Amino acid sequence: MAPVKVHRFPLHIVIDRCREIPGRWNAHCLELDVMSWHDTVQGAFDMIREAVEVTLVHEVSQGRDPSWRSAPQEDWDAMWARMRSARMNPAPLAAGVEPEFVIIETMLQLAHVVGDAPAQVPEFTPEVTFLPALALSA
Repeated sequence: MAPVKVHRFPLHIVIDRCREIPGRWNAHCLELDVMSWHDTVQGAFDMIREAVEVTLVHEVSQGRDPSWRSAPQEDWDAMWARMRSARMNPAPLAAGVEPEFVIIETMLQLAHVVGDAPAQVPEFTPEVTFLPALALSA
């Protein structure tokens, strides 16, 4: 049986209201500089989760380190500033809750069979798991 390689990626996801389009929520994963949107907070989280999974699977399957994709420093600085004023929120994505913003710190785990090189693995079908998250909101 081929060995399995496990990658762990810490992630910071910022979900906030879109200023330009009322009723829309933007989601941004800072480690990958990947963005998505939806008309609910939960929908925005679901969409960014899918985008993060697709991006990480693609990068790892190509043998690349995804850390080259990080968001610009000003986005990180804005998140850290918001975190200083935020509070812990155990259910920031609960139905009917509309916070000003949500910051989620989580870990994504990606496991796949190891071949000589990722491109030589006939079926790159990783197991992707989001580990428990810490959520802050305002």
